[in-house]
Amino acid sequence: MAILLITSLPLSRELCSSRFHNTCNGTRPSLAAPGDHYQFAKSKRNLSTGAVMTHPKFPTRKHDGSFCVEVGLRIHLDDSTPDIAARIQSWFNDDWISRNKTWTRTWASGPNLATKRDEVLSYSDEFLAIPEVEEAGAELRIRLFGARTARFWKDWLVSKIAPDLKAQFPQVGELLYIRDCDSDTQGSPMN
Repeated sequence: MAILLITSLPLSRELCSSRFHNTCNGTRPSLAAPGDHYQFAKSKRNLSTGAVMTHPKFPTRKHDGSFCVEVGLRIHLDDSTPDIAARIQSWFNDDWISRNKTWTRTWASGPNLATKRDEVLSYSDEFLAIPEVEEAGAELRIRLFGARTARFWKDWLVSKIAPDLKAQFPQVGELLYIRDCDSDTQGSPMN
């Protein structure tokens, strides 16, 4: 016996493109077939069993709320780049961290982006330690130790750490993955 459910919940793009739905504008009632899944933020509900399948949160937090992520970057090595990991580690320890204890980013909004607002972010609010660097063949691995209070760690990685690293060391190439430090599997590619 087939059971059809009529819903008026916001529908995901995945569900809207399903063959069971010919219209989808957000909250319009639709028919759902058994086995279809609704997208609820970070979980899916299987309509035939009622089970909620949650996606694991990333990064995995420790009992104290802190976390560690490993960032994999391709490096292009030649004879002129001996011991690149040690050079990068030294740069983080001696130069980068002293210049980047705080970061002021400017938000622009309104017509022609005329309204400006500065936001000051503190490295110590996001991270517990200086990044750790190691080399593994043609891959550079950087470990970031996030604080319990970290909310903008990805912003730091994408807008400060990676660009500064690539500007200082042209051998550093594209981002390969970001994963939990304790992960044995390849991380989630950043495409």
